[in-house]
Amino acid sequence: MSVVDPSRASCAALADLRVRRLLEERLLPCLYEDTVAVDVAAWSVNGEPVPRSEGLSGAFAPLPADGRWGTAWGTTWFRVRAEVPQRWVGKPVHLHVEINPAGKTGFCGEALAIDAAGRALQGVTPNHPDVLVAACAAGGQKIEYYLEAAANPGHPTRIYDWPLLSAEPGGLRLFSISCELVVIDPELQALIADVEALVGLLAGAHLDPARSGNVRGALGRACDAIDSLGVVNGLKRARGALEDALARPASASAHRVTACGHAHIDSAWLWPLREGRRKCLRTFATAVTLMDRYADYVFAASSAQHFAWVQQDDPVLFERIKQRVDEGRFVPVGGLWVECDVNVPMGESLVRQLVRGIRYFEDELGVRVEEV
Repeated sequence: MSVVDPSRASCAALADLRVRRLLEERLLPCLYEDTVAVDVAAWSVNGEPVPRSEGLSGAFAPLPADGRWGTAWGTTWFRVRAEVPQRWVGKPVHLHVEINPAGKTGFCGEALAIDAAGRALQGVTPNHPDVLVAACAAGGQKIEYYLEAAANPGHPTRIYDWPLLSAEPGGLRLFSISCELVVIDPELQALIADVEALVGLLAGAHLDPARSGNVRGALGRACDAIDSLGVVNGLKRARGALEDALARPASASAHRVTACGHAHIDSAWLWPLREGRRKCLRTFATAVTLMDRYADYVFAASSAQHFAWVQQDDPVLFERIKQRVDEGRFVPVGGLWVECDVNVPMGESLVRQLVRGIRYFEDELGVRVEEV
């Protein structure tokens, strides 16, 4: 029976508290190094969503001062206009969008970001609140973006049940929105990701004490760098302090695990079927946009139906997906028309799912799915 040294446990708790404070009080508040206000106008759609061409030319009016929008299951289009300041020349500029109350992605208000030409850019959710405007700003350019925002109220309750799928004019507005142009320091963003990765590792079960000590020591040195030099001047030294802990395997014989992007999308679950279609657009647009930025990013999708919906609803996005499929980076898997429960359906149903799904992947994407 092992005995835990109380003093060692206390020291570890203090070290972990110091790292949490580093994240919450020093790093995260500095992530957006400069901000400017934007002009936001809104157009609420009563009832079912409208085609994108109609949304882009909606009857936009100034956003209310409280930023409130969205009756249950309704849609609001936002038009965002701004000018990039001259002082931001050469810097990475993003449109930062906050939709509150923020919740778990998939069960809260979320949006599809669209440029002025009508091109889908990415989903806007609590995990993806920043839309890249310019990787290297010229300064002085005027920007215009649109957000097709869905007022998804979360798990249906007695108040927001399915009879309220057609939003009523003047009904309870569930969400608020705020937008601004921001400059994000990529080096600071990378440091935050490094720290969060190691904090997550410490939270894992059965971590070897020696490994825990190595990680805490590295995080402590990163804290020292920021404390002594400040956030801006201490970035490189802090990241350098974490390099060995991030690169070191769990053990000499540890397996190497490669992660692949994926999103489990329920086609029709606790939301309307048309919301499942829109989730596919938001998710797939985010995936291909990440591929544009990161050459080693790979995403797998497992339902032919979802590809078919995107093909029907956004042919331009579908062509971008096909290009990434050809590169082996957007990967159709499974072969089913819809990723399904295999406990209840009869055998013929499953065979038909496979025949139709495999045929679609082969005919439309040129991919033969060999294994299920």
